[in-house]
Amino acid sequence: MLPCGGSRIQVNEDCSDASYMIKKAKSYQSSDSYTAQAWMLTAKTLFPNNFSVQYEAYVMAKDLGSIKEAAFNLEEMFKLFPNENQLWTEIQKIAIALRKDSMEKDVIFLRNLFGLVPHNVQHQMLLSVAEQSEDTMEHCQLMLLLIKKFPEKVSEHGVKLLETLFAAEKYGNFQSPFNPVRKLVVYDVIPLILHNKDIQIPTKQMYRLLQKSVEFYGCYSSQEQDIDGKTAKSGSRSGDLGKEGSIEQPWTHLFSLLHAAGRKLGWELVEMFAECSETPHNSDSLWQQIMSFVHRRNPVLASSEICEATAGRIGHSVDDTNSLNSKQVFFCTVVLFLHCLCHFGTHVNPTRNQGSNQGEPHYVLVEGLEQHRKSQDIESTTSSKRRKLGNEITKIPVITLRRKASADTKIALTQSFVTSLKCWELLHSNNYLEKELGRLSNHLCLDTWPWFQALNIDSLIYQGMHQDAISQLLRIQRTSDHDFQKGKANLQLASCYYILGKFSMACERLLDVVSSLPIASGHSVAHTTESFSLSKHQSGKSGRHLSYLSFERGELLQYCVKLLITCFREKTILSPAQNDMALGHMIVLSQFDWPQEEKLFLHIVNIIRKQGSFCYSLFFNYVINADILEEFLHLTTPEGGDVTLDLLPSSTTQVGKQRAVTRGVNKGAMEDLKLAMEKQMSRADVNLEQNLVNYFKQEREQLRKNLL
Repeated sequence: MLPCGGSRIQVNEDCSDASYMIKKAKSYQSSDSYTAQAWMLTAKTLFPNNFSVQYEAYVMAKDLGSIKEAAFNLEEMFKLFPNENQLWTEIQKIAIALRKDSMEKDVIFLRNLFGLVPHNVQHQMLLSVAEQSEDTMEHCQLMLLLIKKFPEKVSEHGVKLLETLFAAEKYGNFQSPFNPVRKLVVYDVIPLILHNKDIQIPTKQMYRLLQKSVEFYGCYSSQEQDIDGKTAKSGSRSGDLGKEGSIEQPWTHLFSLLHAAGRKLGWELVEMFAECSETPHNSDSLWQQIMSFVHRRNPVLASSEICEATAGRIGHSVDDTNSLNSKQVFFCTVVLFLHCLCHFGTHVNPTRNQGSNQGEPHYVLVEGLEQHRKSQDIESTTSSKRRKLGNEITKIPVITLRRKASADTKIALTQSFVTSLKCWELLHSNNYLEKELGRLSNHLCLDTWPWFQALNIDSLIYQGMHQDAISQLLRIQRTSDHDFQKGKANLQLASCYYILGKFSMACERLLDVVSSLPIASGHSVAHTTESFSLSKHQSGKSGRHLSYLSFERGELLQYCVKLLITCFREKTILSPAQNDMALGHMIVLSQFDWPQEEKLFLHIVNIIRKQGSFCYSLFFNYVINADILEEFLHLTTPEGGDVTLDLLPSSTTQVGKQRAVTRGVNKGAMEDLKLAMEKQMSRADVNLEQNLVNYFKQEREQLRKNLL
């Protein structure tokens, strides 16, 4: 095309005249805008087919802020000169401005300018610039811009855009569903299509859209979950999106999408997602609705009793041959499962959503102790109570949080955990659901998620499958190089070994926990004074109790002490033969949670009084509680039982040993004991926590041997 328009004979003359008039208009632009515009208007009138003149008129109108004039010129150029490169460069700039959220002056001007162009011309401009784009992603983004600007065009361009994006993702070699192409598909395009009443999507295609949406949001929710803060090679994110991939309220988006798709498919269940929130506070209600639907579709099950603990194990609850029911049960259940699983992860995984959960500790599921203590009354025999404990394993456990957590945390953690288990069981209730779950799990790399592994272990503990839990925990111990994971595994191993009666092994793991406790922020961390007991309304529900401990120094140390005391009590107090060393260990341990453990201490004192003697060479190394010291001094008196005490360290000379206490005959020994007790009283202000930690480290082997 000739650069200035017109016949070949007149080219030089026209170019010369047009260039002259453009030059004159520009010369007045800064000093006299009216004169400049007059020159440009004259040039446009004389040379209506000259692109250079029309383009310069457009540029001048922009520079002078004449937005209406610029919009008119842009429209005219689009109609008269559709093949000019400069024109398309300008339209591309406008398209970029339309996609930006920026409040920059130039961007706003271009957006407003485009808004003054007639709608039909706007549509043609965007469609033309999209078709000219050689880059697939740019083409798709421009087409997305078009259908967002013109919702009535979704039915014309939406499905074709989806197919283009599917092809782009297929040949893009992305490692994860969390990629820029999938985001355009799921976050931007699918909602526009689903909310368009004129578009009829084949059922099979609808399932495909749902599958891709669940995969994307599942991976998105897990993008910050890698335990080492790194992207997993096989993992749950590709890293391609970066900050641009940020989505506010992702679960709300997925619920809305599932609701819209389900309505098109005629699904009854999706109505429960109409007003769901980001938090899983209503997860139990959603689960009940799923189960109600399942039972109504299976009258046989509706009349049968399903144990609450195994509510999800409903073998034939979903008819494999009923595609409508199977599909909606699968998608509704798997979305609820992933939602609960990811919120469960925010509380049990140390790197989950860093920054969003600051100040909130991470939790570890362990066996509670109070129900076992109640079932092992001090006067009862070991065998009968051990049988009772065995029966309690099969009961539905009560789950509590020992720390004074917020009400939101208690609800979110317990409900998300229990509902996740129920959903998981339902998704394994027949071949069809299990097959669909397996396919989705492969795409999500679900087995690599640390919080899914945590759910698996917690579920084994919840179901009383402690030996299986131990196998999983030992594997983590061998493979993990993360301190938190190892510490958590040790704590849960100790809890499992205790339930199985392997007290020495439980002790060994507890001492590993103590040696790797989180560093105290100050001189000491005061342990919680909250008693480890069930509330009145909980204790009657079941004989079994689980607790989520916060992974904090004070609470962990308190639980370790409680569990060790419980082990020693079962091993020593309930056995026919008493062991002075074990009794001494319990006395040292009882100091940490004083006066809560005073009842236990007084029972030990009664045992010592009945024996008439007591030997514990570690007494003056670790016993610093004033009440305990006074009680032991009282034991040596006639009123206290005239007990023979041998409390001096084993390194003391034989003469010293003989002067400990001998029923008051050796007055020198009595004086020595009084002096030793008075001196020990001066240590009452010693850091109790550090004293106990030192005790664990120094007497590790002694503690373990006494529990064999």
